[in-house]
Amino acid sequence: MYGIDLDIYKVYNDVDILDLMLRQDEIWDYLLSTPQFEEYLQDLAKSFDSDLEEAKEYFEDNSWSKMKGFVLENKDIQEYLNKNLTIDFHKLRFRLLKESS
Repeated sequence: MYGIDLDIYKVYNDVDILDLMLRQDEIWDYLLSTPQFEEYLQDLAKSFDSDLEEAKEYFEDNSWSKMKGFVLENKDIQEYLNKNLTIDFHKLRFRLLKESS
């Protein structure tokens, strides 16, 4: 294709955007502070037939995969991130836009 070697881009086929996002405290903190996450923890506690504290401990032990699942299953969170997540090329990181009041 026009003499461009596209093989150099194949390295990025396995890059997961959620993995990149979740490496940033700002995004992690936002997700943990949402009402949807509180509901998620309550549902997790019910599924284990346990209390909220035990659900939090389970989540902390399995947080990476569980948080990815939480984001992928929650359309409200995805919509918020679609609208408010930007890339700061100067700092090479994602950034959440501040909500206007």
